[in-house]
Amino acid sequence: MYITLAIIAGILTVISVSINAQLGEKVGVAQGVLINFASGFLLISIVLALGISMNIVEFVSPKGVPVYAFFGGAVGVGVTGLCNIVLPKIPVLVASILMFVGQLVCGIIIDIVFYDTFSLGKCLGGILIAFGIYLVAKKDVAEDKNKVITS
Repeated sequence: MYITLAIIAGILTVISVSINAQLGEKVGVAQGVLINFASGFLLISIVLALGISMNIVEFVSPKGVPVYAFFGGAVGVGVTGLCNIVLPKIPVLVASILMFVGQLVCGIIIDIVFYDTFSLGKCLGGILIAFGIYLVAKKDVAEDKNKVITS
């Protein structure tokens, strides 16, 4: 089930940043980020007001929570803002691949620093996947350029 949820989260991430990049292009980067997070705040407020739990939304005491854990929203603002800048300039597929590579590197670092775990096999597997996706995207971009040139 968690694998499916992770795949859905990846799909929603690409949809979210694509939609928000279009918004950011129309209203400006900062304004797009503000509208994005305001709409998210509105949705989660409604979910909480309706008492929808889904075993995901719980109020917890901040006691014992590391300080850095409260900055996820700030990181989200950075992600959304950067995507608003990047996505209008490069194809979504290429941006997704580059974000995947960033996630892969960051995931390896977090596993090492916070969980004291490192798997050379997983690292090499991730690099091979990233390289394979890169080759496919590079071919797609080259084909798209040929279509534009010959059209």
